Amino acid sequence: MAVAETAPTHTDTTPEFRRNLYRRAAILNSFPDYKELRDLGPVVWLSKHNAYAVGRYEEVKAVLKADSDFISSRGIAMNNFLNSKSGEAKATLITDGETHHRMRRHLMAPLRPNTLPDIKNRIEQAANEQVDRLVDVGMFEGMSGLAQHLPLTIVAEMVGLTSATTKQMLAWSEGTFNLIGAFNWRSLRSIPALFGMMKAQGKMGPENAQEGTWISRLYDLRDQGEISTSEATGMIIDYIAPSLDTTILATGHLLNRLAQNPDQWERLKADPSLIPGAVAETVRIDSVIRGFSRSAAKAVEVSGTIIPEGGRVLVLYAAANRDERHFEKPDVFDIGRNARDHVGFGHGAHTCAGNNLARLEMESLLKALVEKVDVIKVGTPKIAMNNTLYGFSKLPLELVKA
Repeated sequence: MAVAETAPTHTDTTPEFRRNLYRRAAILNSFPDYKELRDLGPVVWLSKHNAYAVGRYEEVKAVLKADSDFISSRGIAMNNFLNSKSGEAKATLITDGETHHRMRRHLMAPLRPNTLPDIKNRIEQAANEQVDRLVDVGMFEGMSGLAQHLPLTIVAEMVGLTSATTKQMLAWSEGTFNLIGAFNWRSLRSIPALFGMMKAQGKMGPENAQEGTWISRLYDLRDQGEISTSEATGMIIDYIAPSLDTTILATGHLLNRLAQNPDQWERLKADPSLIPGAVAETVRIDSVIRGFSRSAAKAVEVSGTIIPEGGRVLVLYAAANRDERHFEKPDVFDIGRNARDHVGFGHGAHTCAGNNLARLEMESLLKALVEKVDVIKVGTPKIAMNNTLYGFSKLPLELVKA
């Protein structure tokens, strides 16, 4: 599928999706809407949101890869309020071009595969200890009791967050993800969280950074002239987001999927080499990020539809990951599937910077579970009502050793 530069033209023939993608029913279960969007066409006009959407796998990858045509520096939200403030923030997520490449190069240094082995033992030890505490204790709340454990302890320590700040940051980050969606009552209620996080960022200066943490490293780079003060402060959020909400919610999905599919759990216990595949398949079938938007830097054609300059495009990762045009039986959870080409972590220049860390955390927890647990049981999970994040706020969980 090609993305080509072209002159602006009318889009009267673009198929139209008329329902609100952020209504309550869609937040609870977006997948029927995503299938309808995919079936309507490769590019769809969202009349409720005054934006285009791409939900098929090939178009999602093509738009994400064409990062000079579909830019992030004008904001990635589906509302003007947050997008208008994108110029004030210096997070890597909302930069483009050389600025993005320079910041991302520095951001990625402690997150690359060749550096993560330095912390792998600590993460695996913490995972083992927590599973030991929870085996055979009966039913407990799985999101706070297990899914949050590694992000709120080891990873938060590496970033350089205090325990108090970490707990607050969970709420602030959740609110910011709400604001990335359309402007509705959930967004409105989340505005204080945005300003709370911005205020906290301002207090995470070099004088408060613990030596040897990722935050102190950013200010070392500032002192070396590699990044500015505002960039150092903004990039703190680039570490926090993949370390907290997204990994926590993906872990909740992993636990729920394995409990709901005991045949896959038995398969995994019999062959632990499938652990990386189980993590990839979970991120594919239950993509935590529903979608981010991009702005067209110029008039661009996507699969026959002209996106005019300034047009906003909602890129639906979660829809693409269940596209039957690319994945066979996409609604089936199969840990033996080769799902490494999923777009749950994005694609192209803006691929999630923390994806290696997220996989390490989830794989370490899964390794501990395979070794120590015979049966995983879950109750009825509670879906978190968030405009951008798909995951559970509550997950009754039981770990049984036969």
